Amino acid sequence: MAGLEPLDPYPGSGKPWRCRCVTCEKEVTPRFDGILRGQGGCRHCAGNAPIIPEVAVAIMLKAGMEPLDPYPGTHEPWRCRCTSCGQEASPRLNHIQRGVGCRNCSGYAPIGAELAVKQMLAAGFEPLDPSSGNSTKPWRSRCTAFGHESAPRLSDIRRRGSGCRDCASNAPVDPLMAVRDMHKVGLEPLEPYPGTKEPWRCRCTVCGQEVTPRLGDIRQGQGGCRYCAGNGVAPQAAMKLMRDAGVDPLDPYPGSKEPWRCKCMNCGKTVTPCFNRVQQGQGGCRYCSGTAPVDPQTAVEDMNAAGFEPLEPYPGASWTWKSQCLDCGKVSHPRLSTVRRGHRCQHCAGNALLDSELAAAKMREAGLEPLVPYPGSRSPWRCRCLTCDNVVAPEYGNIRQGQGGCLYCRPAGPAPGAPALVYVITHEEHEAGKIGITGLTTRTDRLAAHERNGWTRHEDKLYRVETGTEARRIEQAVMKILRDVYGIPPFLTRREMPNGWTETFDLQEVRAIEVWRLVQDTACSRR
Repeated sequence: MAGLEPLDPYPGSGKPWRCRCVTCEKEVTPRFDGILRGQGGCRHCAGNAPIIPEVAVAIMLKAGMEPLDPYPGTHEPWRCRCTSCGQEASPRLNHIQRGVGCRNCSGYAPIGAELAVKQMLAAGFEPLDPSSGNSTKPWRSRCTAFGHESAPRLSDIRRRGSGCRDCASNAPVDPLMAVRDMHKVGLEPLEPYPGTKEPWRCRCTVCGQEVTPRLGDIRQGQGGCRYCAGNGVAPQAAMKLMRDAGVDPLDPYPGSKEPWRCKCMNCGKTVTPCFNRVQQGQGGCRYCSGTAPVDPQTAVEDMNAAGFEPLEPYPGASWTWKSQCLDCGKVSHPRLSTVRRGHRCQHCAGNALLDSELAAAKMREAGLEPLVPYPGSRSPWRCRCLTCDNVVAPEYGNIRQGQGGCLYCRPAGPAPGAPALVYVITHEEHEAGKIGITGLTTRTDRLAAHERNGWTRHEDKLYRVETGTEARRIEQAVMKILRDVYGIPPFLTRREMPNGWTETFDLQEVRAIEVWRLVQDTACSRR
């Protein structure tokens, strides 16, 4: 076990287990669940063991601190004398190891109120409030040279000799000069000069938009019109893009990532899409695109209006729904989301599978021999693999699209009998989440591949199981809850994510932590 020889019987995965390191022969007490998460075994070999007093004293002396008391421990205050300033201080060893030194030398140590005022006056500040005794807090003061009011920190003044930022050029800013500086970058002030560090309402002479830059930023070359610089979206342009996407805004532009109340120009319903999602081509109206939760009665009415009579309860907008065509009388499995986009009976259109024999022939082409009659394109179809003779249950719809097949022969994904991980990852830019599985012994690291494509790996959302078969069962069970119970469809498209788009979900519909709880609950219920 990670280079450790157990000395006691197994106490449980979350309890300390007394062991002896086979390398250094020292006794340690790691937890087995920590070993499984790769947190190491022997802390002495890893350099995480408690520090002996002699080594601790050497570290303090090297940092310029002479200990005056015995070593109290890594995280406890240790009374020392600074070899530079001669003052007493009580640093912690772990802070010294991170590079924190004498507080007196660095300017962070508390000092008397009288000395603090003298240091502020020497730096050109007249304090307007009493000293708080904390040198790191802002202290309201007036510049003795030009009368500017600010709130510098005494610690900054003691360490760097910082002076008044407003008069760093040794002269106050003339309002006329300030206006001239704004004119140079194409901005026309709409109100009197408020100060170097305050937002100043102006109008861009190029695009005509109203902006609020700061003169200090302008003088440092960082400001200007954010719309002309491509760092902002003009409200008029945002409204035009939303109308082009088929939704008419009902409120002023709230920002690119805030819900924007709009009225769909097609179905007339009120929706709240985010501008950045519409800008990325993800659509405006969720009802017209079929991604919004749908009332079952409304779903039946929509199917009837499209010429279908549902034969089973509403499964969800993105799942197949067994229905009978009101024109030809044949049974098919359309999706409400595609029906809402104008799709009609595939039998009437001549695109339907004629009979189950054609489906069985397609399965045999994929190396699978059906064992039961054709159940439908989106139902598991029990078959025997013609290569390895194992019984599997892929969906015909996946086989027809070139996906799936025998999970024992298929190289992608974890091996059925080998250890595997169930993971939940997120993508900040897409605001999407994904559940997936990967093997621990395969050559291809699927998590690393997702990370290269902008996905974020969460160490607290990795669940290890003994076999790839169990991992796949957990993944499928959670996906069924998301799709059938919650009614949440796949969020990303095949174009946005070629591998794994069917397991994605909208983080505004369900949080990653909620999906992770489903993984844990499903795994525990199968034990």
